[in-house]
This record gives sequence, structure tokens and C-alpha cells, in this order.
Amino acid sequence: MAKVITFDGHDGVGKTSLISSTLERLTSSGYNSRGLRVVNNGHTSVNGQDMKTNIEIYLNAWKDTEDIIKNLHPNYEFLLVDRSHFSTYVLAQVFGIEITQTKYERFLKPDLAIRVTLDEDERVRRLLSKKDRSPHDERTVDKDLILRANRIYDTLRLTELNNSGSLDQTSEKLYMLLMSLKGQ
Repeated sequence: MAKVITFDGHDGVGKTSLISSTLERLTSSGYNSRGLRVVNNGHTSVNGQDMKTNIEIYLNAWKDTEDIIKNLHPNYEFLLVDRSHFSTYVLAQVFGIEITQTKYERFLKPDLAIRVTLDEDERVRRLLSKKDRSPHDERTVDKDLILRANRIYDTLRLTELNNSGSLDQTSEKLYMLLMSLKGQ
């Protein structure tokens, strides 16, 4: 039965890179593992929809991802998921959009929920240096929005993993964390 690990955090902190590196490490160690990414993370406008509509779209996308996870669950030892419903919850709170508790609690509980963090100046530098920047990148460097989001993230009980070292160092830390989880 797979251990489901979710990765949340601001754009540019290295979630996707960390997942890729950790998957390589798990695979080379003989663990049957897979990474999943929810396509619409709620941060971008879909066909000009407002933020509330985008959050609803994301929550539905996460529900679809859950169905995929449930189908994959018996076939893998680790499933690493890039963004979960925690990201949408934080985004909704930052923009003052109510998500009812029952709607939020219906989601699958991961075996480990990780919040990837990074020094803010480094995060902004990484984000703005990307060649394939998206239109919402300017919003993701808005200091007031980031501070509000951080306060909300701090209320969630996520395991924090700082990605300020080298990717190999952080991936090794995560690998050791997953090995301890596997032993439970």
C-alpha cells in the first residue's frame, strides 16, 4: 500500500524539482514510486474566471487526483503529489473566499503533508529567472500576499522542509524522512 506524500508551498520554492530528485533516489533504491501533479493549482485564471471559480475548479481537480491516487495506491510504495488541497485552502483564505469545513475535510488525508519553504529573496530570484514565467508570477512575489499566506500555512500542521541547501541535500533529508515513514 502506497504512502501518499503531498508537497505544498509557494511558487518557486522547488517542490517539483524536489519531487523529481526524490523519485530518482527512490527508484534507484528499488522503490516503486510515482509523482503526480494536479494540473490547475488555482493560482491562474482559467478562461477569465474569477478567483472563487478557480478555487472550485482546483478543488474538483484535487478530487479527480484523489480518485487516481486511490486507483494507484496498491501498485506503488510511494506516491509524491505536487500540490494538494492545502494550497487551495491557503489561497482561498488569502483572498477571503470561504471554503466550508465539510468541503475541506472530505479530502484524502496524506500519510505525510510537506510544506516546502525557501528564503523569500531566493524564492523570488528563482521564480523571476524562469524562462517560462506565467502571468501570475507577479502576484506570487507580492510581499503582502506572501506574508498573509505564510501566516495561514503556519496554522496548518504540515511538516516543514527548507529547500535552501543543495537539491541533493534536501532530497537526501526527504529520502530519510520517507524511510522512517515506511518503517511505521
